[in-house]
Amino acid sequence: MLLTKFEKHLPVISTVIRLFTWLLAFIFDHSIEDHDHSTNLMLTTKENPQLSLPSYFLRCFVRWDSLFYLNQADTGYEYLKNHAFFPLYARLVRVISDIIFSPFKSAVKPMDSLIITGVTLNYFVHLANVIILYR
Repeated sequence: MLLTKFEKHLPVISTVIRLFTWLLAFIFDHSIEDHDHSTNLMLTTKENPQLSLPSYFLRCFVRWDSLFYLNQADTGYEYLKNHAFFPLYARLVRVISDIIFSPFKSAVKPMDSLIITGVTLNYFVHLANVIILYR
């Protein structure tokens, strides 16, 4: 099947849109006071209250339901309220994170590896959906 000129540019267009979305989310996350501090509680510890570099740049995506999925990827179905969330995405994030970040365990915090993996997996699923839905 031959791709049209527009279809060849779909990944680039999709990436530009995602980067623009991240930029807006990053700007608003750091310019507007947050009413919900549960994200900061999840990304920092008493020993290290500072956000790491990946957490600083990607915390704008750690909101609402993503907190539950990250918790599920980190600890599994620990609380009853987590049963509302289907485990496939969380398990995929955990498995991919363990495979990719296992050599870097001492350099990357476990929650950061889950966030990076979750955002990256979300990007590739989005890209596949753009291509599939366009056809």
